[in-house]
This record gives sequence, structure tokens and C-alpha cells, in this order.
Amino acid sequence: MITLIAEGVVIIDKADVYQYSNNMVSNIAKNTFNTWQSGRTMSEKIADTKLGKLAEDAFATMLSVFGINNYYSYDEFRNDNFTKHAPFDGVFCKHLTNEIIDYVNDAVVQEGSKLTSETRKFLRKNKVLTVEIKSTRLARKYKERVSFEDYSNPNELIQLVESLKGLDYLTYPFFCRYGDMSYIEYCLNAEKILKTGFTGNKLCDAVKQIEIDNSDDIYVRIFIDEDEQKCLLLGWVNSDEFFKNPRLHKLILKGKSDNALYFVKSIKEGYSFSELSNFLHEKL
Repeated sequence: MITLIAEGVVIIDKADVYQYSNNMVSNIAKNTFNTWQSGRTMSEKIADTKLGKLAEDAFATMLSVFGINNYYSYDEFRNDNFTKHAPFDGVFCKHLTNEIIDYVNDAVVQEGSKLTSETRKFLRKNKVLTVEIKSTRLARKYKERVSFEDYSNPNELIQLVESLKGLDYLTYPFFCRYGDMSYIEYCLNAEKILKTGFTGNKLCDAVKQIEIDNSDDIYVRIFIDEDEQKCLLLGWVNSDEFFKNPRLHKLILKGKSDNALYFVKSIKEGYSFSELSNFLHEKL
């Protein structure tokens, strides 16, 4: 069952998720970086990869619900036999030409998963918008916070969704991935590399533009309830909005990470999927 609730939130039963993604899970897992959690076993990597692929497929399924076309999973046109870390999860593009496909695949060989701002500039110039989809297990703690027990209870479901919207979209900073600092402190550290001579707001604006230039264009966060076999898609945010009033957060999760640094944006400050079509119409 696919359920639409208030403000464009979509809940999809796993059984109704169309499996778009390639099933080379073990190969993908083997070549996935340990980013914020070191020492993951192969079985853990495979489980995480399956979760991420389910989220990507749920996103593509959601697009069909809203009649949104022109989305291509990176897995559809990569040519590395899943041996390299993906630079993004997919793209929106009206005309995904062979030139663009070759350009991306060559860039991954030359630049790795961290594409240069020049590559991203080329994609935007050619009206290609990159998408990052973050999957998160819907841990029991999220339900317990609002005493959630039943998806068929509308009031409980709305409370759960509102609570989850209090969480954030996440992306790694360009200049460093670890530490504990405010945005101003981050900019001062970036200036040691940039040596622009800028200070204050001028420096902060310059760093923000660099972050945008090196970011994906659309961020999505999807929660997967493995117990109930459901995917909860809460919304999306574009890069300009993401980096408006930039905010950094140190992620602390015992046994996994105690110093991973992220740019964060409250899910509440993003957009509903009902607004995505208009955005894409303007950009593509």
C-alpha cells in the first residue's frame, strides 16, 4: 500500500516498492567507504547497502505516485561494475545524453566519489541535478518518543511524522568531516586553506558558496521501518535552501562515531514532495 498523508509525506509498504536498482549488493558493499562508522563487518555493510538500495527504490516509486519523470538512478548508467564508491544516488535530467553519461563516468575514474566543483558546474550547465538519498533505520527509540504503535492510527502516525521532521537532512562539509565547531569556526579553519584574506561575513559567504558549488542539488532523507516493512518519505530540500544560515552538528553515536561533522538542515525547513514537480520544471 502507498499512503499519502499531510504535506506530501509518503509511506510505502516494502512489498509495493518497485525494485529499480541493480542487485549487485555485495559488490557495492565491498567497495563502499567506511565514512562515519569505522570497522563495519561485511555483513553489516551488506545490510546497510540493502537498506540504502531500498530507500533509492522507494524514492523512485514515490516519483511515479506524483507523476514525476526524468529521474535516473546512478546505477542505471555507471560503467564501473559497481567497484567504485558512487558520487551521488541519481540525477534529474530531461535529456541524459551519452555525452553526459561519459562525462560522469570519466569524472568518477579521475576524481573519485568526491566530484570537483568543475564537474558539478558542467552538470548544472547541462541541466543535470544530482540527488543524495540518505536512508535511516526507524529505530524503536523514534517510536517510543511519541508512544507510536500502529500505522493504522491516524493520530499516532501524524505524531510520528512530526517527531521525525524534527530531525535533519545531513551532508558532509567540503573542508573536513570530523570535529566539533560552529560555522564561524569552520570558516576560520577553511581560510587557513583558502587564504582569501576575507574575514567576517565576507569569509562566511565565500565558504558557503564553495559548499554549494561542491554539493548535490537535492537532498532526501528516508526512514525505513524494518519491523513493519515500511518506507517513510518525509520530503526534500535543495542545496541553496540547505546552506541558507549554515549550521554544523557533531554526530555522537556510541560505538559508531563520536566526532563526525555534518552540515544539517531541519526536515521541517525543507519541502514536501508535492512541491518537487514545480521545482524541477523551473530548473530543467
